Amino acid sequence: QLRVYGDISGSSTSTGSFGALRIDTRAGIGLNPNLYATSGRNLVVGGVGHEGITIVAGTSHQASLQFGDGTGAASYRGYVMYDHNGDYMSLATSASEKMRILSGGNVGIGTTTPAYKLDVTGDIRATGDIIAQNYIVSSSVTFSTITFSSGSTQFGDTSDDTHQFTGSLRVTGSGTFAGS
Repeated sequence: QLRVYGDISGSSTSTGSFGALRIDTRAGIGLNPNLYATSGRNLVVGGVGHEGITIVAGTSHQASLQFGDGTGAASYRGYVMYDHNGDYMSLATSASEKMRILSGGNVGIGTTTPAYKLDVTGDIRATGDIIAQNYIVSSSVTFSTITFSSGSTQFGDTSDDTHQFTGSLRVTGSGTFAGS
């Protein structure tokens, strides 16, 4: 069912305004919206080939898809937004930007100025392996524990600065050892 509130008028040569279009329940453009899940069939756009939706904004403006649950600040609780002037895309939840993708491909989570391919402000948790060619720990780190995949060797700094080694230890070069 498609309901139109307001005026829609024009012709194949019209360049004027077409008024407002409001979809009260559901509409299908090229498809029957009743064929899709209830939660996602208010507007269904598609066909049998390559399909899409385009949102156009001026070169110094933003284009967005917004998700709301009220009015005022609640009218845009979540959004996907592209900023043409800054040439970046951002995603938001709770009416606040959470992730930004810059034009060069850098992704920021918790930061709007990512300097690396993945730049995260805050804690990171991985339940799988983290694989790196080079692993550099910032000099500002005060506590670190590293366990290798074999499980037989562990090196770590605990909060009392005690080092624990399990398995064999080989030291090459010179060094100073203190303690027992």
